[in-house]
This record gives sequence, structure tokens and C-alpha cells, in this order.
Amino acid sequence: MPLREVSLPTSEGNYVRLLWGSRQPMLARALTSLKQRLKPKLFFRANRRHIFNLNFVASVELGVAGRLH
Repeated sequence: MPLREVSLPTSEGNYVRLLWGSRQPMLARALTSLKQRLKPKLFFRANRRHIFNLNFVASVELGVAGRLH
């Protein structure tokens, strides 16, 4: 699977769940190790658990206490 087609890699313990269309495969690796393979201009690490593919972000709004939606 091309990583550019993954919309949301999510950490689940020592595994990473990939949201890829309607599929959600798991990888037996930490999110940090996957992040090293991702292009920084295409992927944004929002927190310890989520990395967003910016091609799948329609808009960003500032919420309460500086949180982004």
C-alpha cells in the first residue's frame, strides 16, 4: 500500500492502525518508526497517537483552549 494513500496512521500500543480507504490494517511497529518513513510535507503529527495525511484535511478550525478541529 502506498503511504500517500493512508489518511490516518494511529498508534495502538506497540502497533499502528492505518486508515486506508475502508480498510484498517495493523502494522507491528511503533508510530515513531513509521513517522521516519513519512514525508514531513505530507504528514503532520498532531499528538502522540495521531499522524494526519494533509491531503485528506479539508479545513482546520481553532477550538476551545487552542485545540484544532
